[in-house]
Amino acid sequence: MSRSESSSHRVPPYRRPIIVGGFLLVLVVVVVVTILVFKNIDSSKDHVGADQTNPSIDQPVTEPEQPSTDPDDVENKTPQYEGEDPNDLPELTGVIVYKDIDRETLTLHSAVSINQYLQGDGQCVFNLKKDEAIIRTTSAIATPDVTTSACGPIDISVEGLSGIYQIEVIMTGDGKHGIITSEIQI
Repeated sequence: MSRSESSSHRVPPYRRPIIVGGFLLVLVVVVVVTILVFKNIDSSKDHVGADQTNPSIDQPVTEPEQPSTDPDDVENKTPQYEGEDPNDLPELTGVIVYKDIDRETLTLHSAVSINQYLQGDGQCVFNLKKDEAIIRTTSAIATPDVTTSACGPIDISVEGLSGIYQIEVIMTGDGKHGIITSEIQI
């Protein structure tokens, strides 16, 4: 074997000083960063604990204050939500959440959401009106949902109709009633 053949022999990576040095440098950086992160976590725990007083031998241990059950204090608490409870309103309110015309079957599909929770089933009467005259009418049961109630789906034929029509939904339930109105182009 000649000398030129032996010099072309590959040197393993662990014998190259640049690779070994680079690996050691990366290892040192990872260790330093890990130590700094854990040090910051420990120091942040110390800052949280510094604001709180820990009982010691010189300080007497006190019990935490119990919440007041005075009725006057209960009224001054922040409400969970703003606005009136819709269940306390004297009438039913809501919105038509879906209305679309199926052109193939000439059917108006609709659904109504009632803002109040009905204790039992109610009723929704769906009127399709033009110039205050009722053109089509149908009804659906208003069923209670989690915190509200719903009517629908409501389907009504629009065969032979065209133009702008008014939708009127008359809701009844729990001794209350309400009316929702909207328009649709047929």
